[in-house]
Amino acid sequence: MERIAVVTDTGSNLSFAQAKELGIYLLPLQITIDETTYQDTLEISTQDIYNELANGKMPKTSMAAYQKIYDLFEEGLTSNLVTLL
Repeated sequence: MERIAVVTDTGSNLSFAQAKELGIYLLPLQITIDETTYQDTLEISTQDIYNELANGKMPKTSMAAYQKIYDLFEEGLTSNLVTLL
């Protein structure tokens, strides 16, 4: 039987604990403020982002780091997950 894994990012608003409980692989978005890039929820909190907005900063978001995506897919291949969604 084919094994399927669901992959999403922190834009889904799932916590890492919720994702783990549901068997979902969660990748952190990247958030850049003043040329410093953070991994969403791992290195910067939602409250920190709100504080930066209140201080006139405009955070920019981008997809999860390529290496994290690559590593996850490599893990999927080595653990016999055939399909990643």
